[in-house]
Amino acid sequence: MRVISLNNSLNITIYFFRNELKQLEKDLMRYRIYEDFLKSANDNTEESKNNEKSIMELINRYEKLKKNQTEFGQLRDRIEKEKDEINYQISTITKEMEDASYSFTSTINELKNQIDSKNQENRKLEMEIEGKFHVATSKQSEYGRIILAIKNLDFRSKAGLISVFFSIN
Repeated sequence: MRVISLNNSLNITIYFFRNELKQLEKDLMRYRIYEDFLKSANDNTEESKNNEKSIMELINRYEKLKKNQTEFGQLRDRIEKEKDEINYQISTITKEMEDASYSFTSTINELKNQIDSKNQENRKLEMEIEGKFHVATSKQSEYGRIILAIKNLDFRSKAGLISVFFSIN
């Protein structure tokens, strides 16, 4: 009996295992849909891994571009600051040049006025000299006439004496 009971027990166990196998096959069929879905999802995951690489590359590129933008912004700010400093220096130099130009023009005008004043004084002195020269020339001319007159008188008086002397003799 023991063998029969063992045989029965085995048959019952086989029966349960067969039922369980059928149930598992049904579950397998039912889960096959999920398996297919998971396989396609896995395939998509492979694509997604590639996409993740692409996304990471994009993120890295974005971060590099962001860093470059920041650096270029700082460079632009520094260049604009230097440009502002240069413009300030140019305006300062321009103002200094204008001030120097006004000062130079003022000095030139002052010197021109001094030159004009000296020229007027020179003309005045020239006229005085010409007047004195004219007076001196006319006096010299008068003195020359007087001297000529005296010489003439002397000559005439000597000639007159000689003629008187010759006429007496």
